[in-house]
Amino acid sequence: GMNVGSSIGNLVNQMTQDLEMIKNAKIGIPAGKKSLGTPYPQNTEAYYSGLSLQLAIKNLQTIEDVYLGRSAAGGDGLGLDDYLVYLNAQHSSGSLNDVIKSRFASAKSKLSAIPESLSQSVISNNATVSDAYNELQQLTVLLKVDMASALGVVITYQDNDGD
Repeated sequence: GMNVGSSIGNLVNQMTQDLEMIKNAKIGIPAGKKSLGTPYPQNTEAYYSGLSLQLAIKNLQTIEDVYLGRSAAGGDGLGLDDYLVYLNAQHSSGSLNDVIKSRFASAKSKLSAIPESLSQSVISNNATVSDAYNELQQLTVLLKVDMASALGVVITYQDNDGD
């Protein structure tokens, strides 16, 4: 079912909430997106280890794996992508599934383009970090609004980022 509390509803809500965490807590806050442009490099996840960026990329990859129904071994199973294809869900630029898959690839590419540790990049390469943040924002809208609407899922958690 798609009702509040259903398995698909819970899955979509958790996926979008996790994506919001990457976008806001892992990238946006350190980059100054929530503080009128003042970066806070000390607020990166795993600040002392320097693994912040790798953890964000892995987190995003895991969300994509869930969306695609990809197994831990890398096998392609049934996922939300297949459900959107079944529903023939469309976006203004074509198949909603194709647009989402393209946006996942673009977001991973933008995160991978950040040249050094995230805590250093929010100061020295803020434009690159901002590009990744903006790409994550676009992916968030696709999953939280377009996909949820196509699936008939109600987003039930609260956030205040103005999607």
